[in-house]
Amino acid sequence: MKKFILLILLLTTVTLVSNSQTMESFEGTFPPNGWSASGFAKSGKNQGYLSVYAAVGTDLNSELIINSVTPSSSDITFYYRHQNNGGPNYSDITVYIWNSSINGGTESNLGTVRATENTYYLATFSVPSVYQSQPDCRVRIVITAVAGNRNLYIDYFDIGVPLPVEMESFTYNVNINDVTLNWKTVWEQNNQGFDVERKSTVNWEKIGFVESNQNRNYSFTDKNLQPGKYQYRLKQIDYNGNYEYHYLQGDVVIGTPDKFKLSQNYPNPFNPLTKIDYQMPFSGKVSLVIYDISGREIKNLINSQNIEAGYYTVPFDGSNLSSGVYFYRIIAETNGQKYVDTKKMVLLK
Repeated sequence: MKKFILLILLLTTVTLVSNSQTMESFEGTFPPNGWSASGFAKSGKNQGYLSVYAAVGTDLNSELIINSVTPSSSDITFYYRHQNNGGPNYSDITVYIWNSSINGGTESNLGTVRATENTYYLATFSVPSVYQSQPDCRVRIVITAVAGNRNLYIDYFDIGVPLPVEMESFTYNVNINDVTLNWKTVWEQNNQGFDVERKSTVNWEKIGFVESNQNRNYSFTDKNLQPGKYQYRLKQIDYNGNYEYHYLQGDVVIGTPDKFKLSQNYPNPFNPLTKIDYQMPFSGKVSLVIYDISGREIKNLINSQNIEAGYYTVPFDGSNLSSGVYFYRIIAETNGQKYVDTKKMVLLK
């Protein structure tokens, strides 16, 4: 029996495969399409959940039934936990499988586990080979509970593709206008890697990909963001093309700069491309000009009457210039204030 490590942050997850009968984390309507439930309901957030919702059984004899399913795996797995609200109570979970053409139409008992603790555990039941890949099977999960105040939670029910990744944590930190995402997995199976996706308004967009590694520790930095609220999620992809989402809890907020600043170009020295960062605490007029060592203007990179408050990166291409020392100067005017700064950069060819 594998003990599940409680998540540091709550993660929401969607179905790995399109058939909700074979893999279910109870995010949608309850009971799911193709299921029936007696004494079970969908429960919202609670400590220790793997996802936002789980199925919770509250009656002495509750059952979930998945109809007309084709087992595509040798195992039936799900996570379970028992909420103990006083008294030495517990719940027994028994799993049955049935097919009208197998064993004379007699239901097969796959085994029983006993839930006693308010911690998630992984239950695994072996599916006899005669049922594997057979259409129109029925799986029945029966809970027998002793009297007392108790709830039995089931999440991530799977009779299809096994979960490729078990996530331990997914966190972030902000450095000015850079967001670094950090995540760690407990175990991985057939994991190709993670698409990193960000949403600032309506649509999610892919901003990077991180390959699977043996250390199971991952990091990704999203740089040079404008002020605002952002959401992040990981799209974990296995080598068969299946995927599941892991969401970062809450919004990541990038604040407005509190002062003017012109940063050193990078890289420096450069050949022939470099970038210049600057930040504006208020909207205003901005001029950014490149000069040679004699003070002659080489390139006017910005000449705008209205730059919004925020963080900016300006590229510069020195392909047509000779090696040497150059200078770049910013002049920003807003709300009666004027900000001027000049920095040196070196072009080496």
